[in-house]
Order: sequence, then C-alpha cells, then structure tokens
Amino acid sequence: MLDQAEFVHFGFEGPDRVKIYLELGRAHPKDGAEARTLIHLAAKWRPNSDEAPAVSRYFNPAMARTVSGAEHRLGTLFANGAGMPSVALARAILMKLVRTGAQDCFFFMEVEDEGAPRLSFDLNIYPAELAVADFEGAIRALLAAYHVPVPASEALLAASRAHAFGHVSGGLGRRGVDFTTIYYGMRPHRGRA
Repeated sequence: MLDQAEFVHFGFEGPDRVKIYLELGRAHPKDGAEARTLIHLAAKWRPNSDEAPAVSRYFNPAMARTVSGAEHRLGTLFANGAGMPSVALARAILMKLVRTGAQDCFFFMEVEDEGAPRLSFDLNIYPAELAVADFEGAIRALLAAYHVPVPASEALLAASRAHAFGHVSGGLGRRGVDFTTIYYGMRPHRGRA
C-alpha cells in the first residue's frame, strides 16, 4: 500500500523496535453512519527477532466526527467502559472541548491489530490549543485508578502542566488490558530553507 500513502512515518525505538506508519486517506473521508476511513496502516517489529510484525489499522469512523458521535463510538467499542480509566479520560476530554467551545477541534480514530485483542482509540486535540493543566483533575483520576503513587503523579503533572495537551490513546491493549498513553508538548519547528 506504499503507493497509496500520502506520508510515510518511521519510528526507531533503539535497536530492538522499529515502526513504520503509512498515512493514507485523511484527505478523502468516507461518509455514512457506518463508514470508517482507513487513516494509518502501521507495522511494528523487532529487527533481531523471528516474531512476525504487529500490524495495526487506524480508522476514522464517520460517526465520530462530532463530540456526541465520538461519545457514542466509545460506548459502542467499550460496552463496559464505565470501569475503564482510559475511556473516562477520553470522555472528560470531550466534555472539556464542549465547555471551552472547541468541540470541532479533535480527531478520533479506532485502532485494531491483526490477530490480537487490541481495540483502542486515539483522540487528538492539538488543534484545541489546550494545556495539560486543563485536564489535571481527569489525569489525577486516571493515575489514581492505575494506582500510581501520589508523589509520582504530582511530579509528573508539575513537569508537564504548561505543555500543550496533544492526544490520548487508550482502550484494550494487545493483552486485553486497559491502557492509556498521553502525548503532549509537541511544537512545530521550522526547517532551514
């Protein structure tokens, strides 16, 4: 599918983990209540291993292009999401977008892995231009639910509160257990011409 990619992203996490992402159809979304647009196709592998690469597909569901639609998709994907800290954080973020008038400043994706129970979401809110500090209460609740000790939680929040809140990935990971990853602090940099 390389010829269908608008962009190709590489990730190198040291000598034991490599990732490649093909960014595909964001510019040409499919419409309709049940339609999902394939946005990224990703392969992640360990070069010095006989293990097959993990292949992930990132979809943008047409239904999840509004806050209420994204809420509905979270409920559909995770029927028992009330007990999942990652889903609670995503819902808190969506509600904050509504309260701040930034309800159109997000991009929602669903992630599926081939041959694994992973079912997750990615909620990108960089366009909303909010800071980590804007979500401190929800992040504290998340860290408490994951039993992160308070001193470590407070140190993490103190170090990151002024940074731009970017996106959150969460849901069920490859082992079928709830997980959350928060991305923050990305800033554009201009290259030299």
